[in-house]
Amino acid sequence: MGLNALFLGYGRMGAALGEAWLAAGLVDGIDAVDPLRAQDVKARIYRQAADLPATRYDLVVMAVKPAMAREALSALPASQLEKATVMSVMAGVSIDTLRAAPAGSAPGGAQHAQYASDGPSGLCGPVRRQRCLLHPA
Repeated sequence: MGLNALFLGYGRMGAALGEAWLAAGLVDGIDAVDPLRAQDVKARIYRQAADLPATRYDLVVMAVKPAMAREALSALPASQLEKATVMSVMAGVSIDTLRAAPAGSAPGGAQHAQYASDGPSGLCGPVRRQRCLLHPA
């Protein structure tokens, strides 16, 4: 499929999704920012967003605690989100809240990203206008 994914948070929910997607070949690779995660997974784990490689991500999965959503997204440079679809698995955080979060220090950096809905159908949202991640054809 050719997707580069970034997970912000790689706890139980994030790792369950990410590791399943890697095993199924739905993504080429996953970088994950999680300060507490051990290196016991296939994803590449980074302790903080500043440690990430200068990669433009196709998919950004928000899997942090809801109270950390804006902080996590704003820690990313805008250049890493320019072509990304941002998907949230966080309860109670609306897509509008994520859209309003500035990426990095660039004004309105997250405005260029696409946002998938926060329900199960969000996984079949506009991910680079390719196949659905849950039901690849």
